[in-house]
Amino acid sequence: MTVVDRLKRAIRYGSGEAYEIVERHPELPFDTLLIQEAMRNRDCDPQSSGHRAVYMNELLALRANYPELLLEIARRFDADDPGMSDWDADQVYELLCMNFGVVGELRPMVYRRFERRHAEESDFGFPAIADYDGLEGISFLAQVFGRKLLTEPELSLIHISEPTRPEPIS
Repeated sequence: MTVVDRLKRAIRYGSGEAYEIVERHPELPFDTLLIQEAMRNRDCDPQSSGHRAVYMNELLALRANYPELLLEIARRFDADDPGMSDWDADQVYELLCMNFGVVGELRPMVYRRFERRHAEESDFGFPAIADYDGLEGISFLAQVFGRKLLTEPELSLIHISEPTRPEPIS
């Protein structure tokens, strides 16, 4: 089994061996594999398990060209990969938003993607933008949803209903 195959397997299993491989072999061309894996949520059940944004970020940070890898992920994300699931998008939003302070160009790329795709991707990206970008992120989100409400006033963003009460037993 090659070193690249071992790394691929380690990433898929989410094991610490991936860190060791990347650290021991900085000369090997892992960049393409790391980018591909960062853009796919490999958790067996993303709805209950979440995603691996932090895990992938730590692997990417071991590479000397870390900022360039983040930019390439953002470029691919901005290009609307048709094979990307909502769970993949959720992981990539988290990964990129947590690095707004590392690479300044990430914010406009993420914002552009969110504004263009939020209707199809539901609220994926919303928590990451709000969590990592603070008031600026919340202001951006409010503007996006405000513009959406102006063009589609029948759209309901907040669903408020009366609590259901059981019928009394007679």
